[in-house]
Amino acid sequence: MALRELNIIIVGAGIAGLGAAVVLCRAGHNVTIVEKSQFKQEAGFMIILGWNATKVLESMDFDFQKGRGSDSEFIRTFNGTTLSKGAAINIKTPGHENSQCKTFYRPDLHNELKRLALYPRPGAKIPKLLLGKKVVGVDIETATITLENGEILSGDLIVGADGERSIVKAAFGDSNPLRKAKYRIFRSLVPTENILGDEKTAELLGATRGNFCMFLQGNRTMFWFEGRNGLLQDLEAGYVPGEADGPLETHPKKAKQKMLEKFADYHPSIVESLRKTEHVSEWEVNYFSRPHHYLFKGKALVIGDAAHSMFPTTGQGGSQTFEDIGALSVLFSSVSPQTSIEQRLKLFEKVRMERIALVMSMSRCIFGKEEEFVRSRPWLWGNGMESGEKHTRFLFDYDVLEDSRRAFEDEIRGMEGVKARL
Repeated sequence: MALRELNIIIVGAGIAGLGAAVVLCRAGHNVTIVEKSQFKQEAGFMIILGWNATKVLESMDFDFQKGRGSDSEFIRTFNGTTLSKGAAINIKTPGHENSQCKTFYRPDLHNELKRLALYPRPGAKIPKLLLGKKVVGVDIETATITLENGEILSGDLIVGADGERSIVKAAFGDSNPLRKAKYRIFRSLVPTENILGDEKTAELLGATRGNFCMFLQGNRTMFWFEGRNGLLQDLEAGYVPGEADGPLETHPKKAKQKMLEKFADYHPSIVESLRKTEHVSEWEVNYFSRPHHYLFKGKALVIGDAAHSMFPTTGQGGSQTFEDIGALSVLFSSVSPQTSIEQRLKLFEKVRMERIALVMSMSRCIFGKEEEFVRSRPWLWGNGMESGEKHTRFLFDYDVLEDSRRAFEDEIRGMEGVKARL
């Protein structure tokens, strides 16, 4: 039977958009990516991907050597001033050798996805890439977008991969505002050689290497992990701003000074490490006030931050994006001429909605403090994640590819059962 080729418009050429383009082109669809910049430049910090995400990358033939990711096998917490040890949680899944977390320098991950999309394996389609094209209008009923220059593009489906302020999501009319958290993060990088070259800081690498580390003190948390084959250390210092803090500091040197002042009482070796940071920037944390009521409407679907912008504490923002991509790869393959697009979109929502909602709800929880976190939120009690071990197993052991295949097969069996009764 001939398969149906859908004409799919993807809005956004970031990690979500390129990943979706790879799997949808491989499924035989005609994909057009529309990007407002001359090419999306990912922010130069790290992105953490658990095994729930890297197994999707494996299915895409992602070249992990070119991606230059670094492995983390444990989540560890420490007291920020004394360095006394707190929780230590094994991330790896028993029986699966390569199930650790991987931390990628975002430009490296983006570049490898770009290569997979634009230089695909033999037989796969190549997406059409429209750069410098800003989308100003979206009609989700007709799968039509309007560009700033007045050009109109139409297809069978629109995929909104255009971030937390998604114009595609806005067209849904769902009153779920993006909120500004009472939390900010200083983000910075340090070449590993600079840490190793100072005896005051070198010993910290013994605790942080191969781990996703959190140094806690009051309402402040410093996250420490590495990437780019261990050549870069990513230090992210989060705090709750007071009224005197004013707007975000946009000047890198002033942002660094502000960070040092906020974390001056941390252990001297951490403070010295923060002094070595480069390109410090201060970021606001934005999140959706609740999970969306739906992930698709009409002929449009949202993925990535457009679907589930959340707190960064558990490092699941990127992993959930790749779960979205994994679901697309299964549910939009083998589309027959008789298949309803809405049917596949409903399956996508069925696979993703409940899990996304729970991951978002737990996204501000510090690993190892689950019982306290859940106890203060009665609506979360009974979710089976009252410990760090259960929480990590829920996040990292999940297989979106298998879950999607199972949902797809159940749907086929159900349809065959209806036909048999008729």
